[in-house]
Amino acid sequence: MSTFGTVIGVSIVVGIVIAYFGWRKDRRAAQDNDPKAVWVDNEDFDGTVGEEFPNPNATRVALTDLDDDNFDSVKLSESKTPLVIKFFTTWCSGCKTQGPLMEQAAARFAGKAEFYQVDCDLSDHLPSKGKITKIPTTFFINPATKTQIVHVGVLTADQVGEMLKELAAESARGTQVQVDSEHPYLLG
Repeated sequence: MSTFGTVIGVSIVVGIVIAYFGWRKDRRAAQDNDPKAVWVDNEDFDGTVGEEFPNPNATRVALTDLDDDNFDSVKLSESKTPLVIKFFTTWCSGCKTQGPLMEQAAARFAGKAEFYQVDCDLSDHLPSKGKITKIPTTFFINPATKTQIVHVGVLTADQVGEMLKELAAESARGTQVQVDSEHPYLLG
């Protein structure tokens, strides 16, 4: 074997050893910072880790679909409970995460709120009416007081509960959406 071949071989082995010990150091540091951290080796990875956090076994309820054709016939403005309306697309990664979480929230808060979803690729009027520019976007609406809170981004089921509490507090204060709001009142 030539000197050049020996140097290359030794360099490769040294690189692998350094990478291994660096990986072990990072793994131990992460586990020390978060003792609950779970490591999934590549051969054990099934492609679903994190898709339905925080609880993949929680009960889920499908959301009612809204679109341009059925929006007026659903009569949301006559609802006696708050409304949660999620705007999404099927290709958005945040929306894919939001879907199961919102279904968990719908199961947890059944009877306290009605849950709907609008696929922005299948509806033109509703996303433009709500001035949806980013997805996922969720509207929390109290039709009785015309109070509305809009959240852009992914929400856990717990955060949905917090938003419903905030909506109830705003409704109790009599807060209404202003005409010049970034997101106009969706039911108006």
